[in-house]
Amino acid sequence: MVSRRISGGAALETSKGISLIQPRPSPKMERIYAALEQGWPGAYTNSGLFNNYVLWGLIGNNTQIMDSGDNYIFCDMPYYGRYDPNNEDWDNTYWRWCSNNLHDNRRLNVPADRYLDWKEYEIKPWQTQGEHILICPSSQTMTHYMTGMTVEQWVQKVVDYVSDQTDRPIKLRLKPRGKGTSGPSVAKKSIEDELENAYCLITAGSLTSIDALKAGIPVISTNKEYCPAAWCSNSLDQINNLKLYDREQLFYNLAYKQYLSLIHISEPTRLLSIGDAGVWVEK
Repeated sequence: MVSRRISGGAALETSKGISLIQPRPSPKMERIYAALEQGWPGAYTNSGLFNNYVLWGLIGNNTQIMDSGDNYIFCDMPYYGRYDPNNEDWDNTYWRWCSNNLHDNRRLNVPADRYLDWKEYEIKPWQTQGEHILICPSSQTMTHYMTGMTVEQWVQKVVDYVSDQTDRPIKLRLKPRGKGTSGPSVAKKSIEDELENAYCLITAGSLTSIDALKAGIPVISTNKEYCPAAWCSNSLDQINNLKLYDREQLFYNLAYKQYLSLIHISEPTRLLSIGDAGVWVEK
């Protein structure tokens, strides 16, 4: 059982110094951090001078910083508009931006405008006649952080439980990997195809939960505190009685918890925080 602080935390003020942690060379981090250094006074890459941090993913010693009690912004792949190494378009690539957690699961009262800017914003009606159960673990590193288990251990635990509760067929989708990267760009079969005729998707905290909700497929999360679909997720013990949630406000929130391009963080005078922390939106 993994136990750690889960909090929206306090927003990192632009007047405070901040350490931008870059454990290794990365075109993504270099572009993001260069914009932060330009537009955020007191932001320095690997300075070691401040106990406010911006972290990219779970690389290097990031997990130790996340568990230290210091404030941090967690930056990683977004809910829409993901970086595609086969078709780089930096000005139209989104990044998620979350305070003191893998995802910002606060329910903020935000409008639909940013979500409606997505090219694919249709939320399909709930699909209630599906057959198979699709299990979608995250990477080994992310799975261990969320659950304290390896991917294999987590999958086996889920399969054992589900098999005792239902005779529905079970399919497994591991996180796609290849060509030195991971994610949809190297998938042999798209998540949309995998979700075809699915009864539900089970994950700990994979972004595939967002794909499922958008496609009208119910989601079960074993670790809701780390799941981007937390508000609209069922628990494992609901496998035979899935609740169908209202999803619109979740998607409106997700759109306000990621940014479109580096201009959003390189011009701090155009930024403000909503609520008590860590969500940045353009004025």
